[in-house]
Amino acid sequence: WGRSVGSGGIVGRRRSVLSRSASQDEDLMSEAGVDIPEITDEEAERTWMADAVCLWLDDEYIPQQCHRDIGDSTASFYCSLRNEDGVNDLSSIVLAVGSHLESQPDIFDDAFVGPFDIANKLSELLLRRMGREICDCDMTPEELRAVRIAGHVRAVREANEDAFLRYKFVRELLEPTVDDDLVNVALWIAMGYKYESDEASGAGVWL
Repeated sequence: WGRSVGSGGIVGRRRSVLSRSASQDEDLMSEAGVDIPEITDEEAERTWMADAVCLWLDDEYIPQQCHRDIGDSTASFYCSLRNEDGVNDLSSIVLAVGSHLESQPDIFDDAFVGPFDIANKLSELLLRRMGREICDCDMTPEELRAVRIAGHVRAVREANEDAFLRYKFVRELLEPTVDDDLVNVALWIAMGYKYESDEASGAGVWL
């Protein structure tokens, strides 16, 4: 029988990848022509970006030192790209930041996200600050939770590929701040259920 993903929840995690995907290429194309205002206070901008990325990761998953490292690296490169290289186009910023973070795989060893997850989040942060709409705004609670569940399923499957990753994953499940949905997903998979999602609707079902 099937068990469908229920309603409720919050915005789900982004795709965890270490390289740019086709859908992320489409995201970059849709952002073409968006210019970001010039930075007037580089130190304040660096602090804001580093803290925003770190806080998002800590809130979305569990607090980890790697989140601070990722935030600091993202913010430093972003400010250098803007002020030293003069890059203001959003799509160019996202592509450059994602490529830069790909060159630093070590800081992602303990993270549940990849370089272009961070680059796309940077884009979202900048657009929100500018008062621009982003794609998540039109998603229903059911669609948002489906995205979150699908991300948790990917995380569990990745942990099952390696004994050390499984050990780390089990430790994280014991943290008091762990997402309840992540625990439920791990239990369903451990019980032998399989999760299938509809690419068109985003709905998911346990079989």
